[in-house]
Amino acid sequence: MNAALAFYQGLLGFRLMMDRVSDDGGKFVGVRGASIRICVLEVPGSNVGIELLEYRGADRTAVAGRPVDPGTGHLSFWVSDLDALYKRFVENGVELISEPIDAASSRKKFYARDPDGFWLELTAKPQTSA
Repeated sequence: MNAALAFYQGLLGFRLMMDRVSDDGGKFVGVRGASIRICVLEVPGSNVGIELLEYRGADRTAVAGRPVDPGTGHLSFWVSDLDALYKRFVENGVELISEPIDAASSRKKFYARDPDGFWLELTAKPQTSA
């Protein structure tokens, strides 16, 4: 969790809104006796939050699916300065899947992985016209 918080707060600028432990949280996912550390972060410039979960006291197995595999999820964020973010990721050793590429949508984007291996799609934010 600490690595994920450093990533989302330090590199993406998210704001921590909640950090708590639920001692009975495991029972909701069928893992009695496990607790969950729950952190909610606010996406900058929005009313959107993401929830990060760290299960404690349970056997866990890392998942190594590809973005094209059924059941594999990803988060997608539009960012105002894609090239600067890509450079920050390179400088901080983030696992990069691609460099920024001009997509068919006419928006530049790249894929990376967060510290837990979760797929991230970073896309240049569309320019708005007044």
